[in-house]
Amino acid sequence: MALRDTVLIITNPCDPHTDAVIHFLYKMNVDVIRFHAAECHFDSNININNDSSFIEIISSGRSFNIKNISSVWYRRPDTVEEHVKQVKNPDKHLVVQETNAVLWGLYGQIDAIWYSHPYNIRKAAWKLYQLTVAKKIGFNCPPYLISNNQDLLFKFASSYNEIVMKPIDEKTTCYEIDGIPYSLYVKKFNSNELKDLFVEKPISPILLQKYINKKYDVRITVIGQKLYTVAILPLDHQEIVDFRPFTLELKHQVVDCPTKIQELILTYMKIMGLNFAAFDFVVDHKEEWYFLECNPNGQWLWI
Repeated sequence: MALRDTVLIITNPCDPHTDAVIHFLYKMNVDVIRFHAAECHFDSNININNDSSFIEIISSGRSFNIKNISSVWYRRPDTVEEHVKQVKNPDKHLVVQETNAVLWGLYGQIDAIWYSHPYNIRKAAWKLYQLTVAKKIGFNCPPYLISNNQDLLFKFASSYNEIVMKPIDEKTTCYEIDGIPYSLYVKKFNSNELKDLFVEKPISPILLQKYINKKYDVRITVIGQKLYTVAILPLDHQEIVDFRPFTLELKHQVVDCPTKIQELILTYMKIMGLNFAAFDFVVDHKEEWYFLECNPNGQWLWI
């Protein structure tokens, strides 16, 4: 196979999505290189000069010149910080800063089809920016407030029968402290329940959003111009505020995506510079679709 057909997957050692895609590509006889970018300071020989950028991966014995890469899948690589915990400062600071500078510069050099480019993924991951773009192009978005002013937060909550409190950053949802995993999901409140939380000024800004009494959730996975739309239905009409903790228990059903929603999604993808994304919507009992968020590097394997 010609080297110009090589697919580069920038990922981490423990991603089942990557494993599944590589298995599929191997069956198609596609040349694939798996690159654990966060480990490159000890598992790669990096050689970049005026004329070429050449990477040798020690553990796999593979190597690549960026000129021979036809497409790249940027699939949730670890941070460099996670792989230098044993290194002490100031060496740790040096390794993290210099390695990140090389990697992010390298990404800018690779002239290939990206799914998606990390520069665009980083921008598209900011939830406040997502909501701004979504409203601007015409998505129906539930009213929201981001604030650390307890009076404004309580006033907003009192304007609606029920509201939800949501993490603003993706990394807030699932994290680790001293090796112990924690999860923080969307939670529903009424204004009286929130009153005790707002006695003092919050230690960080909080995102509140009007709760939509939904009929079902919708996950739309977008690859290029193709949309794969799946409804996630509650069991026995039970209310599920955040489907993620119950994903495998809930019924999934392929549904049609309204033409207007399809058009808005493709417009959103173009603005954000994305070739892949996972959109979350809720549909109320009047069949109104509400945009919640877009994960530019979302999960999809369970679907």
